[in-house]
Amino acid sequence: MIPSAKPRLLLAAALFALAAPACAGEDFIGMPGIWQTTLTTHTGGSKKPSVKSGTHCIDETIAETDPWTAFAPQPEQAGDSCKRIFQGRTATSLKWRIKCTGTAPLTSSGTLVFDSATHFTGKIDETLQSNGKTVHRAIDIEGSHEAACTSPLD
Repeated sequence: MIPSAKPRLLLAAALFALAAPACAGEDFIGMPGIWQTTLTTHTGGSKKPSVKSGTHCIDETIAETDPWTAFAPQPEQAGDSCKRIFQGRTATSLKWRIKCTGTAPLTSSGTLVFDSATHFTGKIDETLQSNGKTVHRAIDIEGSHEAACTSPLD
């Protein structure tokens, strides 16, 4: 049986921590505010219905200085240890590779591409172990800026 997509892990992979060094002369274009992210998972040739991950507030200071933390926090799974083994950034994209060991071994690579300051698309490719079987999963991501953050609870 293929495990259900853990929203926390998918959102974390879609939206990855660890600060990336700033690219000289390139300001990241993703704007701060409330973002809505939609994930569509493809496993074993079948497509699951799209899932909205909910909204989250991207702080202005973090969006300008550390887009990794703002748009892609590091996965957190109980009992597992996840490490970013690659990260890259331009003014309009974020790329990464993550490896998790422990109860749910996982390797994940992905890209987010911003076509404007208020919209991005991307893809995550995952390989994980489930019940002794290797499972490959592709996740399409789309994010849209909804509004300004009005409080820390947004």
